[in-house]
Amino acid sequence: MKKVITLLVLFFALISNSQNTAVTYTASTENFPNPERGFYHHKETKASNFSTLTQSTMTNYRTNEKITLILRLYYLG
Repeated sequence: MKKVITLLVLFFALISNSQNTAVTYTASTENFPNPERGFYHHKETKASNFSTLTQSTMTNYRTNEKITLILRLYYLG
């Protein structure tokens, strides 16, 4: 019984010490890169006429277009 009372006292002590913090965010229309979702480039290539994605192309997508996803399809024919 003492253990239960001690646990209850500790529980209520932890609850009473918690603090709430209000965070205010300002609205933005900025197009920022999101690595998990959002706009993407759809790129296809065929085994008979293979084209590579260059580092400069991917850097351009990231820095200038804020694109972090590429759907790359390979057609083996």
